[in-house]
Amino acid sequence: MQEKQKTVVQDTELLVGLGKSKRLMAMRESQAMRPASTPVKKNQTFVVNKRDAEIKQARDLIEQNIIKIKASYPPGMQNKLFALRYGISTKQLPDINYS
Repeated sequence: MQEKQKTVVQDTELLVGLGKSKRLMAMRESQAMRPASTPVKKNQTFVVNKRDAEIKQARDLIEQNIIKIKASYPPGMQNKLFALRYGISTKQLPDINYS
């Protein structure tokens, strides 16, 4: 039988140097300029009781999570990639009335 030699790569270089690619530099700058968190619009509804407050809080949490998920996708493709991943676009999400 033949013995196979194992080779270990310890130092790898990028195909394109970090300072030589204008596209990579633009991508890095756009990521650095992106705000850490996007503000969530607050629904201006009057809270009547504890149940309504909990429903409003749940809706706000869902909306914040959707915004976080969409922020991880590239600009211009956020809605489409969200719809592909979760099977529903944000425009189609139901406005459920719990009353």
